Amino acid sequence: MRRGSWPAACQASHWSGKAEWSFTVWIAAAACCRRAGLAALPTTPTTKDAFVDVLLQERALELCAEGHRWYDLLRTGRQKQRQQTVYNRTVTDQYLRLPIPQSEILLNANLTQNPGYN
Repeated sequence: MRRGSWPAACQASHWSGKAEWSFTVWIAAAACCRRAGLAALPTTPTTKDAFVDVLLQERALELCAEGHRWYDLLRTGRQKQRQQTVYNRTVTDQYLRLPIPQSEILLNANLTQNPGYN
């Protein structure tokens, strides 16, 4: 198992309600890291929030230049909190959505632009 692939497997199983499987993946990933001589994984989290925090941190380190962080925080509902604590700014809901491309709106008359991008 690649070190960069286990956070995605853990997170997918965790969100699908298979928390016991995500912890199994966690333990297997820790064993792989030990065998490969890589840095040890953080201690096994005991709560759902702690587990998600560790997964997000690991994904931030592994995928730092690939543009996944914004979407990870948005998907887990932690984007507003992150903006407030790290950057000391308040973000409204309109900034948590991207604009729908005009070409898509022209193709589908049922689409309307997201708030704030009119």
